[in-house]
Amino acid sequence: MTSVRCDDYSPIRHLGYSIWLNHDPARCWIAMYFTAYYDRSGRQDEVDRPLVSAAVLSTVDRWLAFDKEWNAALGDYGVAYLHVKEFNHGIGAYEPWKDDKPKRAKFIDRLVRIAKRAVPITFGLRVTPNDFHAVNNRYRLADGWLETTPYSFLSTSIVGRVEKWADENHPGEPLQHVFESGDYGQGPLSKLTQLRWLNLSIQPAFNEKTGCYVTPFQVADFVAYELRTHVERRIANSPIPARGSYRARREAVSLEMREFDQRGLFQMCRENPEMWPRRETPPT
Repeated sequence: MTSVRCDDYSPIRHLGYSIWLNHDPARCWIAMYFTAYYDRSGRQDEVDRPLVSAAVLSTVDRWLAFDKEWNAALGDYGVAYLHVKEFNHGIGAYEPWKDDKPKRAKFIDRLVRIAKRAVPITFGLRVTPNDFHAVNNRYRLADGWLETTPYSFLSTSIVGRVEKWADENHPGEPLQHVFESGDYGQGPLSKLTQLRWLNLSIQPAFNEKTGCYVTPFQVADFVAYELRTHVERRIANSPIPARGSYRARREAVSLEMREFDQRGLFQMCRENPEMWPRRETPPT
């Protein structure tokens, strides 16, 4: 098999140590996001389908150990990265063994076990753009400095949840939020990088200079894909049982999942009128 590894340089180490300098890496938390995962071209204008945001959270030390194990596992199977959509469809690097069910099952099982050791908690949020727009017609969801869209609404909401969790469980310890660059509709999110009190950056998943991938994004990709698939089946009242990979993920680490339907969004606005005041007229 071809060994595909990136042992000499770690984007995680570079990011963590450049930000936290002399801080103990075992006490510095990094939240890696794959936000707003979509099928096909990944656009938030798929207005009638659920939009899912996922976050995976761990310390610099744990991410570094994870990085080595994850890349070693990928190398043993001759692939450079995990992209769940490609894997599920048996395309790209996965095409030679797309029909080898035992091998595919062992591959995912090994990656889930590695992620379990590294990631103590994951977060998920869901909103359907049509619901967001319906509520925005009556409340000012999409006004203001951030120019809120369904994408940026989920992004800021999940950042808030991670911040709250960290404050309650690890008060005073450094926390860095890292979003994968390139998502459709990411413009408003970039404004959050300007806030000095919020350690947030937008990074590419692949460093062209070093040839290395930021491996935690691949875990977040997996979580987002599985959550979205599960949500779509539940909304459609599908008789198909939850995917084995989804059940394995739920059993592997703690997951905090929240879903914003139209009713929940209306309630949120009514309870927080200072943040989302009622509109006098619908937006144009």
